Amino acid sequence: MHSLKKFLTTVFVLFSIESFGQDLIITGVIDGPLTGGTPKAVELYATADIADLSLYAVGSANNGGGTDGPEFSLSGSATSGDFIYVASESTEFTNWFGFAPDMTSGVLTINGDDAIELFYDATGTFLGAELVIDVFGEISSVPGAWSYLDGWAYRNDATGPDGTTFTIGNWMFSGANALDLETSNATASTPFPAGSYSPVSSPVWSPTFPYLNNVTTTSFDILGQTNEQGTMYYVVVPFNALAPSSAQVVAGSAPGGTLFSGSKAISSAFTTETISVAGLIEGLDYDVYVVAEDDETTPNLQSEPIKLSFPPRLVAVTEFMNNSLGSETTDEWIELYNYGLNPVDLTGWSISDEDSDNNVIASATINPSDYIILAKSKIDFESQWLGGTPDSRVIQHNMALADGADEIILSNDDGDVVWSLAYPAGATEGTATYLGYSESSTTTTYGSKSSPGINRSGNDSSGSTGYEDSGDALAYSSTNSDSGSPLNGEYAQPLPVELLSFTVEEEFGNAVLKWATISEVNNDGFLVQKSIDGDKFYSIGYISGNGNTNDLQTYNYVDNAAYQKSYYRLKQVDFDGKFEYSWIVSYEPHASIVGIFPNPIKNSVKVVSPENEFQLVIYTNSGRSIFSGEVSGDVASKILLDLQEGEYIVELSSQNFHYKSRIIKF
Repeated sequence: MHSLKKFLTTVFVLFSIESFGQDLIITGVIDGPLTGGTPKAVELYATADIADLSLYAVGSANNGGGTDGPEFSLSGSATSGDFIYVASESTEFTNWFGFAPDMTSGVLTINGDDAIELFYDATGTFLGAELVIDVFGEISSVPGAWSYLDGWAYRNDATGPDGTTFTIGNWMFSGANALDLETSNATASTPFPAGSYSPVSSPVWSPTFPYLNNVTTTSFDILGQTNEQGTMYYVVVPFNALAPSSAQVVAGSAPGGTLFSGSKAISSAFTTETISVAGLIEGLDYDVYVVAEDDETTPNLQSEPIKLSFPPRLVAVTEFMNNSLGSETTDEWIELYNYGLNPVDLTGWSISDEDSDNNVIASATINPSDYIILAKSKIDFESQWLGGTPDSRVIQHNMALADGADEIILSNDDGDVVWSLAYPAGATEGTATYLGYSESSTTTTYGSKSSPGINRSGNDSSGSTGYEDSGDALAYSSTNSDSGSPLNGEYAQPLPVELLSFTVEEEFGNAVLKWATISEVNNDGFLVQKSIDGDKFYSIGYISGNGNTNDLQTYNYVDNAAYQKSYYRLKQVDFDGKFEYSWIVSYEPHASIVGIFPNPIKNSVKVVSPENEFQLVIYTNSGRSIFSGEVSGDVASKILLDLQEGEYIVELSSQNFHYKSRIIKF
């Protein structure tokens, strides 16, 4: 009776504290590459307003040596949605992130093999009444898959807090040494995803989705793919009608009236679903709005619908001359390329910058896979570039491009930005700048110079290769004759590697990735990238390519840390640094029923395992191992029943599964 009363009292205390204390969670840890292995820090996230942060404390558990309890009490207050950074010091943290930490403490002098505990004490005294409300890493075990040496770990959206039991599946990892030789988070190839955690996880569209396909004059298909199971909804409205909200799209309505609407279930993550729409009136333009919602008990809906145009108007800025021979001469021009399947009427479209320059295109049409030139002087362009031969695709356009830094923003007649770029000062006089051939032709909108902008020789916001530097040896100068679309001829070239297949399968408890190519040009190799949520990817390995070949080549990579559902992609890298991403494949380990029932344990218990024999390890609450051995399920049940009253950590494992849980015996 005394034991049961003690157990119920413990449950009540835990419930009381957890009811008010779980407003703060651990969302990230980092072991940086700067002086002294800095920055060393933990990121916390407030899920509700917290008037007094001194009720919370952090502690580090070093090298699997067990808990040291609360070591540093927080201070101040927090508003729901705030990220709080506690670092070992301020200078190098600021150098790395570009902003100062909220608090500093030597307690955070951690390495990538150290765990972190977050404590709550309603009294703020931390004199033994505190509760561990969240944890990163195994407190009493030497790190394995969760190590973040010279790297970082970050919590997946909509997970946590996890109490005292570390759940590795709730985290993604940069991999060991991912930050070596890096100098700042902004330029790191695998940056710490600071401030990106979300307590709610709405679906995320895969790159290039949704889009219109199989377009005719009166019909089209909507192709959608998201990172989780759910439903995609659409409405078709008159061209230029008022835009609907996400909720209105789900309801099949719109402010200006709905012509067509519907939905389609997304059967699983990264599965392409198709909605066919027919019955449109030939010759009319329409706006199509698409939004996705997941299938959780309380569904999460994307905040804004995606707007698509029918017929699709896919136009890119593929080349430009801003610093012609002589300052502000008549020789400036911009090339626009139609990479869609339908002609695009550019009447009413405009070229602008972030200042006051804005020039409307009077009248022009681009045919599919063709181009037009917006030239400050049609006659001069045709004389210099086309040998004096007139071409209807060269359009006189009154504009001025700065010789120094400026922006080129292409907007449609609806005022929507279709393509934008920024370029710096220092262009070589008389040299054109063009879009690199490995740029994805399905990526249509980039940030302007301030948000975030593309520099010549820089990268765009999606990580693709951007515009070639005007000083590049391949760039065309105005002393060369040239013709065709685009002017340099590279934008339309095929990709350097043709990927024939890319699959993943389970072998001996590991995820085995296999892929094949049928041709390779300038192929340095493949970065194998992994994600737990299908959104944030990190590199886990590298496989060298075969340079230049037209023969079939096969590759494979084994991920022996595939302990939960994961997503994979390949980042194919050229010798010159250009790269392309493959499609995404998903992997889920063999489903097994495993657990300890019931918990708490009193008069009976059953250990359920997918295998007859497995490794059983039992730890005390302080982290001391009191049993370790290979047993059957029946033997494990007997051992657990024979335990004295108290709390324990029980671990079941084999080559093919791993299970860990805290139990109470009374």
